[in-house]
This record gives sequence, structure tokens and C-alpha cells, in this order.
Amino acid sequence: WIPATTAEMTEYLKDLERRYSGLEHIILGFPFGASAADFKDQLERFARDVMPTFRGRAVAAH
Repeated sequence: WIPATTAEMTEYLKDLERRYSGLEHIILGFPFGASAADFKDQLERFARDVMPTFRGRAVAAH
């Protein structure tokens, strides 16, 4: 469950990227009790609306 707008989630991830140089992966989870359909909807929304902002970005050297 993503309790944020697309813009808020994108900015949150950009902030993580700034604070943690070299960040390459995040883990998404869902709360216990959430239906599989709700989780699928959230993942689709994330993939469609948030991920394109970060595709193709260069990762800082470790």
C-alpha cells in the first residue's frame, strides 16, 4: 500500500537517492490483510507512474 501521491512517492525516492549514494534497490511490501488484488493495483501504479522517473539513471560508483 502506497499512502502517497505519485509526486510524493517520487520525491521520497529522490530524497533517499540523495541521502544514500549508490542506492540501487528498494523493497516494496504490503500490509498483512491487504488483498492480492490491492497489492497488484499498487504495484501496477508504482510501475506505471513512479518507476519511469528512475529508469536509465546512472548509479554512482561504490
